[in-house]
Amino acid sequence: MNMKILKAGKPNGMSIAIIGSGPSGLQAATTLREKGYAVDIYEKAAKAGGYLTYGIPEYRLPEEIVDYEVQRIVDLGAHIIYNTTVGKDISMDDLKARYNAVIAAIGTSEAKRLPMFEHNICTESAISFLARAKESKGNLEDLPQNVLVIGGGDVAMDVVTTLKKLNVPYVTDVIYEQFDEFKASKKELAGAQEAGVTIVDGYVPKEVHQNRATFTHRKIKSELTITADKIILAVGQKANAEGLDIDLQHNEIPFREPRFRTKDPKVFATGDIVAGDKTVVVAVQKGKEVAEEIDRLLGGQEND
Repeated sequence: MNMKILKAGKPNGMSIAIIGSGPSGLQAATTLREKGYAVDIYEKAAKAGGYLTYGIPEYRLPEEIVDYEVQRIVDLGAHIIYNTTVGKDISMDDLKARYNAVIAAIGTSEAKRLPMFEHNICTESAISFLARAKESKGNLEDLPQNVLVIGGGDVAMDVVTTLKKLNVPYVTDVIYEQFDEFKASKKELAGAQEAGVTIVDGYVPKEVHQNRATFTHRKIKSELTITADKIILAVGQKANAEGLDIDLQHNEIPFREPRFRTKDPKVFATGDIVAGDKTVVVAVQKGKEVAEEIDRLLGGQEND
């Protein structure tokens, strides 16, 4: 928990809108308030925190810690407008007219999909499952006995570990990579295996019919069919910038100098849609840096 004493700077008469209250948006808000800017955060969900709130399992990040950090930022003077989607409930043009600058801190909160699973009633995205598990505090009413997870990153490891903590008896994770290419933390992998998760490496989905999925091996002639009560896809995430009028290429803003600029001189970007590692630590650093860049451009004064 960050116990640094936060102090708002002397008001400088300028205001900034931030779209999204994930780790990068919250840090940008903190830095801007310390420099004397008025800050309004537009959050589409009912709670702040973004992936901290809806994605990271409770056993890794308890809800009260996120709530505490959000409240510190509110106490610093940032204003959070909940249940408000920019581009739908309020336009980007309205924000640009009302504020001195706008920061898009939207993250990559939308699940990537595999076309063959698009209309499969037995399939759920990892993002959806993790959010439901956290919101229900582990009291999910529809827990199956046998779950197939597809994907091999850290999010997939969060899913399989959460399933085992919820006492799902049979959990199988099929991953594209072979073990020597594995993207997720080796510690997370070992923990999942110790919890009883069966991990099958080197296979890609070939076809699916309801709760029955068939895979082929990437390198050898081998086919695998698995039947499960539920299938959870953990195959990546993407940004949804609809209505924001910002260009994204491969889920990131095109590279510009300075780093956080968009095609609109009044609109900046931070977090996962800016090139760099997609971790909470890096997102926080980007939030601080984009706030400092805006302060430099607007001529704001850093307050002691």
